[in-house]
Amino acid sequence: MKRKLMHTFLIGVLAAVPLLAEDLYLPDVPTQSYALPSGLNMTPAEIEKMIRKLKTLGIQDLSFAYHSDITDAHLAALSELQELQKLDLRETSITGETLSHISSLKNLHVLNLHATNIGDSDLPALSGLTELEELDLSQTGITGKGMTSLKTLVHLKILDLSNTTLTDDGLVSLRALRKLEKLYLNNTKVTDEGLERLRGLSQLRILHADCTAITQDGFKPFLYNSSIQTSNSCSE
Repeated sequence: MKRKLMHTFLIGVLAAVPLLAEDLYLPDVPTQSYALPSGLNMTPAEIEKMIRKLKTLGIQDLSFAYHSDITDAHLAALSELQELQKLDLRETSITGETLSHISSLKNLHVLNLHATNIGDSDLPALSGLTELEELDLSQTGITGKGMTSLKTLVHLKILDLSNTTLTDDGLVSLRALRKLEKLYLNNTKVTDEGLERLRGLSQLRILHADCTAITQDGFKPFLYNSSIQTSNSCSE
C-alpha cells in the first residue's frame, strides 16, 4: 500500500514540474532537419531559445509551416542560423520584418513564403540571398513592382508567383534568371505580352499559367523546346 501511495505521489510531483515546449520537442543529437510540431503555442522567448538550441545541433532545414501563430516577434533569432539551407514559413503570420532577419542567410537554397504577409516593398531584403534555387511567393501581396530585387538571384531554378496580382511589367526582371527551370504564374494578371518578355529563358522546362489571360499563342516563343511543359487551363 505504501509503495502504491509513493508511486502516486511521485507522478503528482513530476506532473507539477514545468517543462518548456522547446525542451520537450527538440532532439538531443545533431540534426539537419526540424519542423515545429503542430498544436504548439510557444512564446517568442521560447522560440528564440529553441532556435539557438537548433544552431548548436547544426540545423540546415527548418520549418514553421502552417503555424499561423508565428509572427515576426518569434523569429528575430533566425539571423543566427548562418548554415541554414532551407526555410519554410508558409502560412505563418510574418511580414517583411522577418525577411530582414533572414537577409544575411547567404547559404539559403530554398525559401517558402506562400500565404504570408509579404508585399513588393519587402522584396529588396531577398536580393542578397544569391544562392537561392527555389522561391515560393505564391498567395502573397506582390504585384510585380518589387520584382527587380530578384534579378540578383541568378541561381534560381524554381519560382512560384501564383495567386498574386502580378502583371506583365513584373516579368521583365525575370529575364536575368537564366537558370530558371520552373515558373508558376497561375491565377495572375499576366498576358501573352508578359510572356514575350521572358524570351531567352532557355532552361525553362515547366511554365504554368492556369486561370490567366494567356493563350496558346503566348507560349509560342518557348515551343522551340520540345521538352517544355506548358499549361493555361482553368476549371470552373
